[in-house]
Amino acid sequence: MDVEEKMDGRMEDLIVAIGKLMAAEDAKTSILNKDRLRKVKFVYDAIKTMLLKPEMELTYELNAPLKSMASISLTGKDLCFSNAEWFSRAAEFSDTIDVEPLVNGKVRLTFGFHGLTTPIE
Repeated sequence: MDVEEKMDGRMEDLIVAIGKLMAAEDAKTSILNKDRLRKVKFVYDAIKTMLLKPEMELTYELNAPLKSMASISLTGKDLCFSNAEWFSRAAEFSDTIDVEPLVNGKVRLTFGFHGLTTPIE
């Protein structure tokens, strides 16, 4: 077994271990963090208000891939906004922002949110 095969095996073990930890955390009883949910709603409403082109698709997901997570995605050929200050505020409220090119020539902008729920200890 060469070094590369050993590293692949270790990486696979690490991924499985992280998956088990995430599943155990997600299985805990938790309560909704209302402040975080308000921020998710604000970002969704702000982005919806700022859209300049009706062909841009705005979607959201709550509790995916884990119950403590949410995301808001905007997809279109050109992502145009009417208010840079509100866009900056939306970015502040999110934990992550991802921009990815799609194979159909469009672009997807995703605001990610963590901490939507708090485990009860």
